Amino acid sequence: GRSYIAMDAPPEREDCRPFIQVTRLLFDLGLNVPELLESDPERGFLLLGDLGDRPYLQALNEQTVDRLYGDALAALVVMQARPPATKSISTNNYLGGHDATEYLLSRGYQRIAFVGWEKEDPRLRGRLAGYRSVGVHEGLTAFRPLSGKGGYEATAEFFAPDRRAEQRPDAIFFACDAMALGGLRFLRDHDIAVPEEVGVVGFDDIEAAELVGLTTMEQFIA
Repeated sequence: GRSYIAMDAPPEREDCRPFIQVTRLLFDLGLNVPELLESDPERGFLLLGDLGDRPYLQALNEQTVDRLYGDALAALVVMQARPPATKSISTNNYLGGHDATEYLLSRGYQRIAFVGWEKEDPRLRGRLAGYRSVGVHEGLTAFRPLSGKGGYEATAEFFAPDRRAEQRPDAIFFACDAMALGGLRFLRDHDIAVPEEVGVVGFDDIEAAELVGLTTMEQFIA
């Protein structure tokens, strides 16, 4: 059966929140790190997936060295794709998610939600990792089909009648403009003013974004 690791890090001796943030970031980038299953940083308790007890060095031999070192170098490339000078797709996805969220925070918004599509899509994972890297509210994410309808439905979830005001976002980062257009339609259908009541940022800078006044992240491809 599957094994787990229970971690006890007393807050008065060690702050585990940076570990949580980095672990989530690396996991969302698709790197082989322990999965963070449960966390209680106030009391210092974490439940992690177990990667096993066989050290990497033990697995290295003449038959595996090329593959294992190739995997390790690929992981380093992903980890170091953060510098702005690197114009790769993964860098733009991560940086776009980070910068979009930072932009909303700089405008005074505090409860920033994230809307995306299939979690396994590497583009989505990079944008989600960038969003999470800023340290925003963990409970405000929604995933729907990549379409205007999906964005509409995700936004409707955030503003469901049974949600209290403090549980609703005051800004939303849509991981693509197509979903953002659907979200804008919901907000306008329900007389929720943008950006006065809810800030909205998209990603992709499609032509329609300018027509509807959508703030969006432009993607550069080298």
